[in-house]
Amino acid sequence: MRPSPGQQQKPQLTSRNGRARVRFARSGAMMRTLRLLLVTGAAALFGPAEAHQSGGAFHHLHLLDPAGRRTVEFYQRLFEPALTRRFSTGTDEGLQAGAIALVVSARSSGRPHRSAIWHYGWGEVSLAESYLDHNLREVAWQPPLPTDAFHVHVESVSPNSAALWYRDHFGARVVLAAPFEDDATTLDDRRPRAIAWIGTVAMVFYRSEDPLGPTRGQRADHIAVQVDDMPATFARLISAEAVEIESPRVRDGVRSAMVEGPDRMAIELVEK
Repeated sequence: MRPSPGQQQKPQLTSRNGRARVRFARSGAMMRTLRLLLVTGAAALFGPAEAHQSGGAFHHLHLLDPAGRRTVEFYQRLFEPALTRRFSTGTDEGLQAGAIALVVSARSSGRPHRSAIWHYGWGEVSLAESYLDHNLREVAWQPPLPTDAFHVHVESVSPNSAALWYRDHFGARVVLAAPFEDDATTLDDRRPRAIAWIGTVAMVFYRSEDPLGPTRGQRADHIAVQVDDMPATFARLISAEAVEIESPRVRDGVRSAMVEGPDRMAIELVEK
């Protein structure tokens, strides 16, 4: 897990000062991993998938942060300079790192609440690991980070259904965990129920027992997916009962729209 600046939830790296806060993994973690390897196969657990031939591609994650340009500079220092490019779109600052972009609007987010976008980072992901175990494995991070291993940890009241929704509408490659009894005592002890790869970006789904508020207006405001025919994709999603947030428009020469998907996730559609 590569946390955003200033995150304070435990256990995760506090990138504001570079120090790590960790706990030892529970002794049962290895046995859980071995059991899951037996039922799902190691090839399905680790690393990014190849992009779906006819689906969408993950385009960017959009953040709200008053620091604006300083936040972009923070992330830029984490990658090989040759693999990054700064850009601007309107009043927003952006960073292209490999095929994935971060876009930052220099404004404050709304009052925090639990929403679908839990964390995000760079590195391998696995159905076999709890979030805590994932954090422990990824804890000794040093720049440069891998630009081709971006992932988003997602909370969902119905993780399997949500992952399959991204498969059906964006061609995501989905791997579902074998059924298991959830014995997690904290949010960080939860293991993912599903992973959906949109292109090479992994969305890692964890079950939430509580209703989730909209991502719109939170620090992690929305994700963006690039599609071949934006108007047709928008119409199809609306007919499938996605909620319209922004109708199709042209901004800086690019056609886009925004809908609300599973778990009130705001999804911008960007035409290729």
